[in-house]
Order: sequence, then structure tokens, then C-alpha cells
Amino acid sequence: MKTKRVCVSAMFFLFLSVVFFSSCAKVACDGEMTTDVILPKNYVVVQGLGDCDYDEENWPTYIMNCKDGSVMVLVPETTYVMGSSAGRPNEVPAHVVKVDKFYIDLYEVTNVQFNRFAKATKRQGCFMKKDDPCLSTARITIDSCYPTLTSKWRAASDECYELCESLQDCCMNVEFFKKYWEPCVNDCHPVRAVSFWEAWYYTRWVGKDLPTEAEWELAAKGPQGRIYPWGDIQPDSRNYRLNYIAPSQGDGADYTASVTSYAAGRSPYGVYNMAGNVWEWAKDFYDPTFYSVTNFAAGDEIRCDLEVEREFVNPQGPMFGCNRVIRGGAFTSELAKCRTTFRNSANPNYHGMNIGFRGVLRIR
Repeated sequence: MKTKRVCVSAMFFLFLSVVFFSSCAKVACDGEMTTDVILPKNYVVVQGLGDCDYDEENWPTYIMNCKDGSVMVLVPETTYVMGSSAGRPNEVPAHVVKVDKFYIDLYEVTNVQFNRFAKATKRQGCFMKKDDPCLSTARITIDSCYPTLTSKWRAASDECYELCESLQDCCMNVEFFKKYWEPCVNDCHPVRAVSFWEAWYYTRWVGKDLPTEAEWELAAKGPQGRIYPWGDIQPDSRNYRLNYIAPSQGDGADYTASVTSYAAGRSPYGVYNMAGNVWEWAKDFYDPTFYSVTNFAAGDEIRCDLEVEREFVNPQGPMFGCNRVIRGGAFTSELAKCRTTFRNSANPNYHGMNIGFRGVLRIR
């Protein structure tokens, strides 16, 4: 019987190959690309998935990472309104930011994909401090800019840094996800019970990164500022749009669902499950007052150019903090927590049974 079982993962990738490559002129990991743009190693162009295969600068709309088989979609350079004018206190005020173009995974990372990483790396234990040089891109440390932060925020952040420094070791146990993974049963479901560090190292392993909070929100709601990835209408039981707690309406799933589910709930760029299914790690440190105290309120003291750029152009969040941002809600969440502007956080070493991730590739 065992030899006759067809693993769901094999069927899944066969399905992907049919969907993604049936209308392509040529897509192969060692093939020639039909664009003047030079993609990073292990990436190839995928054609035929949308109305336009390339943007005006000849960047392909869809690419594939040959290491994990993930398909990514291009999010164009956009100036948009981040946050909310009438949301929870940590979402306000709404503020304008600019994000350069980037690619984001169409789907959340799956159990079978993460299992390859776990087998290949076998990373275990606590071995890295928060100030490791490999994370230097996550924050600005130039002293000439730092004193210009408002004293209230700096005092709170200094206190948080002292309290949390010992918690910022990179503790990894890549076996937690196996508690929720049944091989050949839910291979195509999103991986969960992965810490921030495990998610971050996975993205580095395949040549990507975790999205910043600004990148994630843009990919979820687009420049139009949708309440949910699909728009502003409420989901209903006739047209499932997300996997969340919905006792009166239902969503067709008791726990997690396949990462290819809920096509009706895709974001403006066609990204799946940016609402519900699992929370997704973002790269930013979390500060609930970050929008209102330090950055975007009118009348702030004059700040140096570097700090202004950090806040408004490809913003990266606070310079340090206790927790990391998680976004999007999960199968355990009420609908309100699945809004595109809803902000949440978790300790970076936490293996939440409802937290997963997806990756981005920056091309700037």
C-alpha cells in the first residue's frame, strides 16, 4: 500500500508545473531568459500567467526560485498610504510612504518546502545575538541621526532594549513544525510553528528576505488601500475568501488550508492568503506607537535626512525592540484581525502554531 500512495506534495508540484508552464515560451532552470534584466542566481522568468509578462523597465512580472520552486510576482514601485485613519491605536495615523519595486511569494511557504530547509541545514540551538552584523540592514545605527528621535520614544526604546537584550538570542529548533505536518496529507499547507529566526534563515537559504511591514502591507492592499486583500466587501459563505474563525459563515476549513486556496481572496497583485490561514512574519521590530510618536505626527522636531528617509522611503520600522511584527491574521483569527492594516507582534523565538511566512526579493 505504501508504494501505491501518491504523495500530495508530488501532485501539488505536478499541478504547479502544468499551471505555471503550460503557456510559457520557455522556462527552465538552466534555460535562457527572454529579458535584458539579469536576475539573481537560481531565478528564472515565468511567462503566461498574466496580461503582461514584463513591466515598462523590462522586469518580468513573474519569476520562479529554482531552489524551492516558489513563484513570485512583481510589486511595482508605489507611493501609498500606510496604516489607517480610523483603526486601532497602533495603526494610526495613516501616512504616506514610498516602496521600491520588489517580488513577493505568491504563496506562503509550505510544509514540504520548509522540510527541505530543515533537512539541509539542521540548524539548532541559540547562537546569535540581536546585534549580529548579518542583521545590520534591519536598522540604522548612525549616531548622528539617533539623538533626533523624540525623547519619549527613545527612553521607552532604551528601556525595552535593556529588558529584551537577553531575549534576542537566535534560538532555533526547526523540528517544531513537524508537530503540525503530516507527510502526504498537508504538504501543501503553510508551514507553521516556525520562529522569526527560522523563517529569516529560510529566506536567506533560498536567496530572499522577509518582507518589511511596508512591503507586506503594500502587497496586501495595493495603492487603493483595500480593507481586505480582495477589496472592502465582507466575505460570505457563498464565496470563500479567507481561512478564519467564522462560526456563522464558515470558510471551508477547520485548520490551515492549502496555500493555493481562496483565489477569490487574492490581493491586487494576485497574492494568495494575505488574510487568514497563518500569521506571517515581517522583518521589522514592533513598536505599537511607532506611527504616532516618532515619525508621522505633524509638528515633530526637525530630523536629519537619514531618519526621514528611513521613515518614508522603504521604511524598515524601529531600530530595535522586543518583538517582531506579524501580519495578516490566521485560521484562529476573527475577521477584524485579517484586515490589511491590522498590526500584531510575537517574540522572535516563539513557535506559534498559527504563524508562518513568505519571502520577498528586492531588486533595488
